[in-house]
Amino acid sequence: MQAMLLKQYMNLELVEMPEPTIGPDDVLVRVRACGICGSDVHGLDGSTGRRLPPLVMGHEAAGEVVEFGASVTDLKAGDRVTFDSTVYCGRCFFCSRGDINLCDNREVLGVSPGPYRRHGAFAEYVSVPRRIMYRLPDNLSYEQAALIEAVSVGVHAVNLTPITLGDTAVVVGSGMIGLLTIQAVKHAGAARVIAVDTDDDRLRRSLELGATDTVNPKSTDAAESAPMESSGQTPPPPPGDAAPPGGGYDYPLTFSVDYPDRSLNRLSTAFRIFTIIPIAILAATIEGGSYGAQAGGEGVRYIGGAIGILVIPVLLMLLFRRKYPRWWYDWNLQLTRFTNRIAVYFALMDDRYPSTDEEQAVHLAFPYPDAERDLSQGLPLVKWLLAIPHYIVLFFLTIGAVFAAIFAWFAILFTGRYPPAVFEYIEGVFRWHNRVTAYVLLLITDRYPQLMAELYPDPQKK
Repeated sequence: MQAMLLKQYMNLELVEMPEPTIGPDDVLVRVRACGICGSDVHGLDGSTGRRLPPLVMGHEAAGEVVEFGASVTDLKAGDRVTFDSTVYCGRCFFCSRGDINLCDNREVLGVSPGPYRRHGAFAEYVSVPRRIMYRLPDNLSYEQAALIEAVSVGVHAVNLTPITLGDTAVVVGSGMIGLLTIQAVKHAGAARVIAVDTDDDRLRRSLELGATDTVNPKSTDAAESAPMESSGQTPPPPPGDAAPPGGGYDYPLTFSVDYPDRSLNRLSTAFRIFTIIPIAILAATIEGGSYGAQAGGEGVRYIGGAIGILVIPVLLMLLFRRKYPRWWYDWNLQLTRFTNRIAVYFALMDDRYPSTDEEQAVHLAFPYPDAERDLSQGLPLVKWLLAIPHYIVLFFLTIGAVFAAIFAWFAILFTGRYPPAVFEYIEGVFRWHNRVTAYVLLLITDRYPQLMAELYPDPQKK
């Protein structure tokens, strides 16, 4: 079999190795997906001291059963499985109490601290004891299953925390585990999630994945952090020309769509104009019957604002009270995300049916504004007039996006793939629509959107 072998620190090499042997209680798994843990990264540079070369690392994986030992009677070849990374003995004092993480004889997949060497899942095959293995449901992909251990850390942390509906939660660290914890605590009912990290790019990503506020202790002192927490202030842009992950310069609204680097469903694509009807009807009921399926999902649906996106109520509150009610912000954010998922589906950019609550491939975020500090009291009355240049340009760009989507429709039917350049163009038009919406209708910022910078946020892509 082929395996990624750590021959020496900072030297990973793809080599041929014999398939692992299995004992009576073991299962041979063909690895279909394997994640890269932070501990694997530190194993590569030798900083952990627990991955002595030569070693096949990797412990966050999923795959299918190929062969099993004589004592394994409840599995068959082809079963889809994932597994724990800790190999416990099941016989010692701690195992008998259920504290398997304290097992006297424990080993870890993809680890070689000295007393033992246990090759892991950066290989075509891996041998795993049946007692640490779990079957996968059919609707869970191998890639998703490879994330189960990491997701479990975040979910476990949330389960240990007494959270009630509407609480405020602080998640310190916005790496992979932190981002998963942010999503878990959001699903648990926290209305406000404050992400803390010293990396501004990570903080931007945390906003896309559910955080409402961010704090960077490296660039924000204690006096500044309090207003940032209350306002959801976006962190400053990274140095140089690097574009934030939501696309573009440092604008309060970030928007991006995951490119489907895979074969898309041709049947769903062919009949998209019909399959979208049920979710469009649902959106119309929320929007007061004014839903429009144009690029970005924005348009006449906002007129009036009493049902759907709250425009006039927010405008009146800003004019007379200098307030932006928090629950109005939450409603506008979630409804904007929902309608964008529908628009992206209609534009064939994702073949998963739009969810009413899951993020899916669409990442849209904007911070909660401090109305007294960040928003002008009278400017909302004339924003629609100031945005006329954007309306004119977007009118023609939207026509172009419609033709681009038609071209993509034929491309997907014949090749199964979405042309990357067309995808990037339509994504840019959607981003532009959303940022103009943020300025004129959502009223979450007084920052005037830049012409063309919205379409091509990265200078290298112009």
